[in-house]
Amino acid sequence: MKYISRDGARNLALKNKTIMKIFEGGYLSTMDISNPKLMNDVKVKPNSYLVNDDFEENPICFIAYYHNKIYKVLRCIYVSPNYRRQGLAKDMISHFKNDLINDQADFLQIGVECTNDDIFDGLNDLYLKMGFKSNPIPIPHSGNKKYLDYFWSSQKFEVHQEFQTVYVKHV
Repeated sequence: MKYISRDGARNLALKNKTIMKIFEGGYLSTMDISNPKLMNDVKVKPNSYLVNDDFEENPICFIAYYHNKIYKVLRCIYVSPNYRRQGLAKDMISHFKNDLINDQADFLQIGVECTNDDIFDGLNDLYLKMGFKSNPIPIPHSGNKKYLDYFWSSQKFEVHQEFQTVYVKHV
């Protein structure tokens, strides 16, 4: 796995239709995108990426992320359909977990739409097995959607929720 910058990803997507298609597949399947020029959408622009090693020739998977001083937020985790069920998402998340020890962020955060189906159940199981903790009550968002946030840290921590506000702290 390797990291690429937001500008690097944008340039690759503009030059290579296959790479643009994988970004479209990932983003359009995981979030509402309003800008027809995908790489210019406000939800896409701030992201950097973790991709498979030969992504430029064979784009298979990516995680779009950004971070502030507290959280590294994994916004979009995507594996091409032909490569699913091979542990690639788990490998990418483990990559972030290993790097968090040397990072300036304290927590990994992943938001998941509560769809009450097998996809949600699988993601919930994956994140919990990987040591993530979530807020206890889904938070409503626009469009009648509800989300759970999953958090991970290399240090002991607690997740607290007060109505629609979720915060984590080390203990």
